Amino acid sequence: MNFPEKCSAPYVPRYASIQGLQLNYDYGDSITVTCDNSSDRFNLQCDTKGRWNGHVVSCPVPTPAPTRCTSPYIPKYASAENIRLVYSIGESVTITCDGRTDGSYTLRCNSDGFWTGSVLSCTQPIEVPEKCSAPYVPRYATIQHLQLNYDYGDSISVTCDNSSDRFTLWCDTKAQWSGQEVSCPVPTPAPSQCSAPVIPRHSTIAFYRITYNSSDDVIVTCDASNDRFTLHCNNSGMWSGPEMSCREPAKPPTLCSAPYIPRYSSIESHHLNYNYDDTVTVTCDTNNDQFILRCQASGLWDGPDISCAAPTLPASFPPSHASCSAPAVPIDSTIQNLRLSYKDGDRMNVTCNVGSDWFDVSCDDGIWIGQNIVCPDPPKECNPPIIPVVSFIGNVKPRYKIGDQVNITCNDDSDWFAWECHTDGLWRGNSVQCSTDCPQPGERKPAFPERIAYSSSEQKGRDYFITGLLVTAVILFILVLMCMAAFVIFVRNRGYDLATSSKDTLQDEKGSRGPLPDVPDGYAKYIGGDQSLYVEPYLKQNGDPIRSYEVYEKPT
Repeated sequence: MNFPEKCSAPYVPRYASIQGLQLNYDYGDSITVTCDNSSDRFNLQCDTKGRWNGHVVSCPVPTPAPTRCTSPYIPKYASAENIRLVYSIGESVTITCDGRTDGSYTLRCNSDGFWTGSVLSCTQPIEVPEKCSAPYVPRYATIQHLQLNYDYGDSISVTCDNSSDRFTLWCDTKAQWSGQEVSCPVPTPAPSQCSAPVIPRHSTIAFYRITYNSSDDVIVTCDASNDRFTLHCNNSGMWSGPEMSCREPAKPPTLCSAPYIPRYSSIESHHLNYNYDDTVTVTCDTNNDQFILRCQASGLWDGPDISCAAPTLPASFPPSHASCSAPAVPIDSTIQNLRLSYKDGDRMNVTCNVGSDWFDVSCDDGIWIGQNIVCPDPPKECNPPIIPVVSFIGNVKPRYKIGDQVNITCNDDSDWFAWECHTDGLWRGNSVQCSTDCPQPGERKPAFPERIAYSSSEQKGRDYFITGLLVTAVILFILVLMCMAAFVIFVRNRGYDLATSSKDTLQDEKGSRGPLPDVPDGYAKYIGGDQSLYVEPYLKQNGDPIRSYEVYEKPT
């Protein structure tokens, strides 16, 4: 009765994968092949001839990875949070105007690597109203809790010294005081004093007070320079001195946001903001042309118009190098660390299960290239083992199956050894070492389990039987050697040499080396002869050579 053959690992098409790939499969086993870039899948089943049956589906080529977007352009008077150098497809960025009335807008990274959305123009925000300096206090009037500066909208009350008249002043958006003009009556004569002097804009005085005595001096210093003016309180309660005017201090320069980087170019040390007079060098990706941008005090970038050419593709693309899927494992051989796929140029060794022969194969543009792999079949049985004369085997058989074990017992029952029949037709076990001396009278033999004590007559009969058995074994051994010598002479006369037989002279009796793909008629041919066997790529109708199948050796 012939048992169904095992199936070796199946051919895995490109752009597909098999979960839990094994080296061998039993009859009736089925596997599912799933496409990597679609939901298509198909089943294969191992039949009784060690072949895979099923409908094979072609898997689509994977789509290229989407393009990414560089950091978006942020207009003047606007800002965005967590700006990055690169964004993935589908990500969005919200840009908010600095003013309170302009609002915000959102940009989204499109699949072509560009930002899409409605770009708004942000207006310059209204500056915060300036502070009002201490107001002029008219003659014969007083201001309670006079301060050096007042915020926009603050109000103060001016009270006349010699009446109940009261006036209110407000600090407006222009940093000026507005309100009813203050006029107070002349008080009765008293020691002359000067009220706080009027301080011009962009200037300060030291030790500011509400009133000053006659002959007091006050030094006024400009904020933007070292200019100084001296005011003198005279006897009439009036301040005298030069006309004072201080220029406005220069405002600090505005920061520049990250510059716009055109396509096919890049910059080093990308920042979110840049200081005044900072420079950025923009380098084109294709020809290394460089452009320098400089941050101006206005917060804008100054420099030439940047335009970089798109990369040009070569006239002829270099040939692509496809990867190889897992190869079919030949019968009676082993591949260590079998994987689902291999890169172009990968090499591996196929080792025969019997003997020391091995074969080197390499992945060449999706096809396995190497020698014709033919391994000898392992022996199916072992001859009776040859044992020393000081030992014996019970129930000797003319042939033993692979895996059978025998117990070799010393004649004096001092020890026993177990041997096993291996796939190479040889017996393996511990070396038989038995004593050749007979036990002394009265000496006790070591006890073994399941050992039967014999009488002297039974022992003599047993010894005669063993001696006859040994003689028979020696005769059989001599006959086997003679048969082997005759076979060698016969083979040499036929042009073969068993001593030098190699993988090129051994053939598989079944004529199969694993599952072959269903190749349509006229699309592939096998090269026969003394050379190794390979599969040639088939030709489409337009004449373009396309490699589409793995290399499978097919013995003649």
